[in-house]
Amino acid sequence: MKKILLYTLLLFMLIASVILYRAATDETMFVKVEESGLVSDMYRYGDLYTNTNLPEYKVESALDTLIPKFRPEEKDTQLNVYILGDSYTQAGRVDAANLRSGFYQYGFDKYHGKLDSSKHNVLIFEKTERYLRVNIQDELKLKRKQAQSKLNEFLSRNPDPDIYNTIRINERLQYLVSNNAFASFLKESKARFNFSCLKFSGNNVIVSPETHYVYLAETLDSSNSCSPYHQIPTQEENDIIDYLNAMYDEYKAIGFDEIYFSPIPEKIRIYPIDTSLPFNHFYSILQSPRLKMSLINCTDGLKHSSEKVFMTCDTHWNTHGINVWLKMVDDVLKSNRIHIKN
Repeated sequence: MKKILLYTLLLFMLIASVILYRAATDETMFVKVEESGLVSDMYRYGDLYTNTNLPEYKVESALDTLIPKFRPEEKDTQLNVYILGDSYTQAGRVDAANLRSGFYQYGFDKYHGKLDSSKHNVLIFEKTERYLRVNIQDELKLKRKQAQSKLNEFLSRNPDPDIYNTIRINERLQYLVSNNAFASFLKESKARFNFSCLKFSGNNVIVSPETHYVYLAETLDSSNSCSPYHQIPTQEENDIIDYLNAMYDEYKAIGFDEIYFSPIPEKIRIYPIDTSLPFNHFYSILQSPRLKMSLINCTDGLKHSSEKVFMTCDTHWNTHGINVWLKMVDDVLKSNRIHIKN
């Protein structure tokens, strides 16, 4: 009898393993499993929720889509707008309907892209402050590097050497195993116990009962360059201005009539936990007379908004936040076009 039970258990585990592997490797089956309700997409509660799993901060991000998105009162058919941005302005967050331009495109291929010279072409470079600093320093390190190891040379020639896609398969297997209803219940129960008894909210996040927000931990770490608390040395000040000016010159040469830089502040800068801690002077640097780009700075607008402008358990802003930015962009585009026409 014991052998029968053991064999039955082993058979069940084998069948379950085959199904899991099949679901992780077959796109159609993976989608069907997701749609069946057998697994819970925890990311719908925010990109930080899987790091904390605290039910008190579990807010359905889909509710945010119910907030009306900003739309301009008119369209300008002579205006073409391009945005070079990150996930804050990707499709779904910013679309053609949200801008007054007759034509809108997210991204621009500087090598093969063509501009309509009969139109007024505007480029908006949008970047969160932490990624701008990291990207600039990474590029500088790459330029200063004189030699590469054989491994780096191989990776540069083969950006995706994982021909069996094992990384993606492992990620999907982990997703399927850990995001079903039972596993979610266990994780949330454990998270609640750890937070209430040990004040531990997760390795990569900081939870603030005062602001009722979850923050990316690195943005609160003053030793981390991703943090607005991390002070900026003089050399990096020059690096930031030089980087933006080089981009300005490059896209001006391509044919853009106007080029703007729009930095997006970190959540902690808008909703600080400890107001006694000094932020760095990132935004003061952008006031340098050396900077060629015009600025679209929504920081004050976000701070003074009467509405909550960031998602509870996400690094991104919500629709109220994007509306603050869209309204500011619209005001800039509108006023500059009136000035040009006059």
